[in-house]
Amino acid sequence: MGFGADIKTKFAEVTFGATYANSKENVERDLTIDDGQDAETTDAQIIYSRWRFLIGFSFPFLDKMQKKTESK
Repeated sequence: MGFGADIKTKFAEVTFGATYANSKENVERDLTIDDGQDAETTDAQIIYSRWRFLIGFSFPFLDKMQKKTESK
């Protein structure tokens, strides 16, 4: 899942957003955990989650410079 927004001002455009992903999987594989007491053999379970964040800036001063050079 993800979301984002774009904010335009007189001086710059600001973009920000975030995404979140998660997953869970059972791996049918014997995994022995020996913690010094009774060893336990069980399937492995993989749990994955990730957040990603985005921040971007755009400054229109290059467009203004290009328009000035084209007008000359």
